[in-house]
Amino acid sequence: EKRAMELLATHLEECGGERSQSNNFRCKVIQRPGGRYDSVFFSVENKRFKSMVDVARFLNLADDRPGSGGGSRTNSRGSSRGQKDSEKKKLKRELDKLLKLHTKAIKA
Repeated sequence: EKRAMELLATHLEECGGERSQSNNFRCKVIQRPGGRYDSVFFSVENKRFKSMVDVARFLNLADDRPGSGGGSRTNSRGSSRGQKDSEKKKLKRELDKLLKLHTKAIKA
């Protein structure tokens, strides 16, 4: 757990934050079946984070390291993708409804 906290401090520093920001979190190491270990981080408000990246996102720190996926920017892409999917479904339902009405009108 101490090592995970040191790694978190280093990660936050690499993301543009300060090492001291890690003092607002605590860590719990959990052994999973199969012998693997997971580090789970908790804020002072007891909000749970499954990774150091999640902690950095929570602190609004951009992760500019290569191959990192861009840090907080992935959230905005993910949410807009969700909005697009939602909009697509809505339009498809509306189109289906109009096609039904059109078919009824032709038969009448």
